[in-house]
Amino acid sequence: MKRILALAVASFFTLFAYGQNDTLDYPFFDGQAATIFSAPGGGFVAGSNLFNTEIGQVFETTSGDLTSFVFWAGELEKIGAPDTFTIKVYDATQNGLPTGPSLGSILVNSDSIFAGSSFADGGNLFFFNPPVAVSGKFAVTIEVDLTAIDDTLGLVTIEDNLNSGRSIGGFPGAPNNGWLKLENAWVNWAENIACWVTLENVDLGASISSKGTNARCTGETDTLYTTVSGAAVPLGQLQVQWDPITGLSDPNALKTNVNLDAAIDSYTVTIFDGDSTFTAGVKYTFADITIDVNGSNPLLLDCGGNIDISTTIDGATLSPNYTWVSGNDTIGFGAILNDVDEPGTYTVNVVNSPGCSASANVAVELDVAVAVDFEVPSGNLYEGDQISFTNNSSSTSGWSFTWLVNGNEESTSEDFLFTFSDAGSYTVTLVADTADGLCDKSTTKNVGIQEPTGIEEALQGELVEVFPNPSNGVFSLDLRSVNSTDITVRVVDLTGKTIFRQDKIAGNSVYNLDLNNVSEGVYLLQVITEENTLINKLQVTK
Repeated sequence: MKRILALAVASFFTLFAYGQNDTLDYPFFDGQAATIFSAPGGGFVAGSNLFNTEIGQVFETTSGDLTSFVFWAGELEKIGAPDTFTIKVYDATQNGLPTGPSLGSILVNSDSIFAGSSFADGGNLFFFNPPVAVSGKFAVTIEVDLTAIDDTLGLVTIEDNLNSGRSIGGFPGAPNNGWLKLENAWVNWAENIACWVTLENVDLGASISSKGTNARCTGETDTLYTTVSGAAVPLGQLQVQWDPITGLSDPNALKTNVNLDAAIDSYTVTIFDGDSTFTAGVKYTFADITIDVNGSNPLLLDCGGNIDISTTIDGATLSPNYTWVSGNDTIGFGAILNDVDEPGTYTVNVVNSPGCSASANVAVELDVAVAVDFEVPSGNLYEGDQISFTNNSSSTSGWSFTWLVNGNEESTSEDFLFTFSDAGSYTVTLVADTADGLCDKSTTKNVGIQEPTGIEEALQGELVEVFPNPSNGVFSLDLRSVNSTDITVRVVDLTGKTIFRQDKIAGNSVYNLDLNNVSEGVYLLQVITEENTLINKLQVTK
């Protein structure tokens, strides 16, 4: 099919299509024309007169035939002009700058552009016959032959790149022609300058722009804009597919946000208008960094000594800034943290000039042969029992020990005996340190203490009075209210094993129970008669 495309530029950079039925709207985003390039010095400038302004505009397309050009100005007052102008087309693919010779031209009378001496607005449509084949970037200019200008005006000059330092002046191959510079010569005032071109036989094309593709960081966001030219259908009817879709907010839209990740450094977009397919791509470069700790991790610290922690950055080592942190305190800056004399965890955070960051943790431990450990008795542990903790530490010659229960110091002996008065969860800590206090190591274990199994349930019955209780093993049982001559006294441990039994005890008396030969702990007392059984809990403490 025949494709006709209108590329337009206004002084306020709004794009619009020239023509009605056979032209296609040119796409734009956020009010900016991605394929309209300002001429050196500003091109057509909004809301200003044309003093010191060069006339010319650069466009971009895939390929096509340039058939017409429109120049329009509003609120223009003419005070003089050369007799003729030449509208020329140049290739601009080299750095976006026009280069000669011209690809095609139209010689026009000045009045065809500016009719009359003063009017509200003016302009005209100029046709290229034959059409001019263009592709990529091309420039359309309005030029004047300086030899045809009345010297008495003396106010129309060619921009000289040697004198002005601009990147472009006269075009090679076009002597005495160039960007026209107007200095009160033939226009006193003009604003709302606009121009546009019409292209036929335009191939489908697309280009991608973004906020920036160089030195990006993983975790940043960007916006990708797709500018389409030569589409056979309106933009809303295009089929759009980005690849890959990972990190994209909308993989089927011309404009999409992307969460950047160094693992994905390029994206492509494929456009289909029902007739043709075009694929464009964008590639990112990343400035991500990683941190390596020199040496082992953890690092070993001698008692009373110090070490230096050094790091190496991999990736974009661009003006890195270092911050060392221990806990909530900032303790240093730079690639090396000097004179570390305490064990702990040290964190280094690095940010390079593009803003990419990384962090690493370094553990510092004491380089000592001491292994601090202790043994917790196996099986169930009960309240009221004296529990023995065995110190199994090694290489502790010359070291002293401290035992703590729930953080409270309880003993400085090598092994540890302790009676927990209540059931619950406890922490037991063994700390070993040197005599000079320069080194210490510790280990902590959780210890669960239970209520005696079955005791509380058994005590739901009728109690016999016992005193003293607890005692060191000798108890007095008040049997004066028991009217029986055949009483059995039995004592069982927490496992249900009978550790004492005496039969044929007379009632109406106080019975002395001797348990001196049993270990510390909690026991169940049973006083059994013909009619019932009296019970109580005995606690032996040594």
